Amino acid sequence: MKNIGIWEEEYKIKTFNVDLNNKLTIWSLCGFFQQSATSHAAFFKAGYSNLIKENKVWMLSRLKLKIFKQPELDETIKINTWVNSFDRLFSYRDFHILDKNNEIISAARTAWIVYDINTKTVSNVEPFVNDYIKFIDKCIINDKTEKLKFKELKNENKSFPVRFSDIDINKHVNNIKYIQWIADSLSSEMMTGKNIGLFEMNYISQARFGDEIIISYEKISEKPLIYYQIIKRKFDNKELCKAKIVFTK
Repeated sequence: MKNIGIWEEEYKIKTFNVDLNNKLTIWSLCGFFQQSATSHAAFFKAGYSNLIKENKVWMLSRLKLKIFKQPELDETIKINTWVNSFDRLFSYRDFHILDKNNEIISAARTAWIVYDINTKTVSNVEPFVNDYIKFIDKCIINDKTEKLKFKELKNENKSFPVRFSDIDINKHVNNIKYIQWIADSLSSEMMTGKNIGLFEMNYISQARFGDEIIISYEKISEKPLIYYQIIKRKFDNKELCKAKIVFTK
């Protein structure tokens, strides 16, 4: 940690963080994001243990991740994170991922909400981020996290249940699990030997233990290779999240 405005943590990539291509998985990377954001929030007494006293929790709403180079097993990376800005509904948090040479190999922009678990409503984020030093123009990603607007997609996977291992401390499906589901919705031929250059996700609603999940997908472009995905709850067809993957190879 260099200062209270920019939080820095190191992570060594373990065997359970890499895929069959020996590359850091996007869900492990996003897990590192989540941990770094949690640590930073806790420093400002706005972490889980503080918010839960008010029956509130942080929830990730939007993610835009750009990958320039994928680290491999046993490499050590550093994640820097800071609050960009905020409005009434969202706290905008950015990330830079650096290799051993302090070169930026990935970057992400995220939007977070504060959710009241009793009233099931979104709270004003200002009281929880007002003390942060803001860095508006630091991220190398210039574009904002935006709403993904596509609707029905052509292909659909078989439904599957939300399992006990999918549930997190907030008693709903953790955002990392959605990313794993998205990757699993594409065949091994689609994923093997390919590099992800851009990954975007919008979290729309919550899935809970026992829900039946359906993932639809569609190839939008061949060059570059682009897929859209939608995760829905089966019984009411409720959209839970949307994703966009752009492959660079």
